[in-house]
Amino acid sequence: MAKVKVMENGKMSEERQMTNDLSHVSIGVALAIGKIRLLPSDAISHHMPMLHFIVLSDGEGGVLATCIQLRVDGYGDTIDECLKDLERNVIDFVRETFKNAPAPEDAYASFYSLMEIDPWAMEWWNAYRKLQMKLSLRGIKTDVFELLEGEIKDLKKKIIDLESAQKIYRFRKEQEFEFSAEIVDLRKIA
Repeated sequence: MAKVKVMENGKMSEERQMTNDLSHVSIGVALAIGKIRLLPSDAISHHMPMLHFIVLSDGEGGVLATCIQLRVDGYGDTIDECLKDLERNVIDFVRETFKNAPAPEDAYASFYSLMEIDPWAMEWWNAYRKLQMKLSLRGIKTDVFELLEGEIKDLKKKIIDLESAQKIYRFRKEQEFEFSAEIVDLRKIA
């Protein structure tokens, strides 16, 4: 167990034990945490900041996923089901907010008002960060986009390699064509 100092009411309290138990946080029994990246697309043409979610057991065999910033939920019997529901609900919520706002600035102002820290959001953020620290304590990275950077770099290299191979293939095809053209000498046929 690790000892951590805790800030309470603006003052540092005595050290407390931080257990490696990943499941129990103040808001319930946690099953997963993660991030949502909404890239501009046909569904949403505006940029959105990174969003975060926590997946909790509802205590009755169901699963609840909550996007902390937007306060949008997804439900299901499994983590995958509730995350698919959360994804649909977040996209619908963001799309409708932009659609119903007089201007994009108004939509962003609406999102910002949801993202302000109040007691509800503070409790969810504290749970999320506590889970991140517990995972870090175990050596588990929670920033999957850092991992994706390596994959993106590898994909870019593969694209360069494919383009290079394509140029070589075209050159060879041109050579074959030219070589074939040299074999068929019309002066000799006439």
